[in-house]
Amino acid sequence: MKNFLTLILLLFLSVPLFANEKIIEQVDVNKFYYIEYDDNGNFIQEGYYKKVNGEFVPHGLWKNFNGTKGKYENGTLVWIQPHGHQKYSRKDIYIGQLELRLQRLEEKLASN
Repeated sequence: MKNFLTLILLLFLSVPLFANEKIIEQVDVNKFYYIEYDDNGNFIQEGYYKKVNGEFVPHGLWKNFNGTKGKYENGTLVWIQPHGHQKYSRKDIYIGQLELRLQRLEEKLASN
């Protein structure tokens, strides 16, 4: 499960590196709608940004082409739900990262 969470987060965050068309529209005073398409015009991801200290940060619901959904508050991931799987909170993700870190440390200790 830990590796799965890491993979999902990596995929969810790395998709923009390969995209072609990105559109940002202001929908409110401090709310911007973002949508992204690949070179063939296929949907990649969409969500909302807001400005915090002059920088755009994800805020609100996001979803990508394979149905993964996530919610951000002021740039911080609150939860993520990979398509067809349960919803993972920020706490779940943090615990998974700590478990993975502990596993790596135990492996290092065992190899010495």
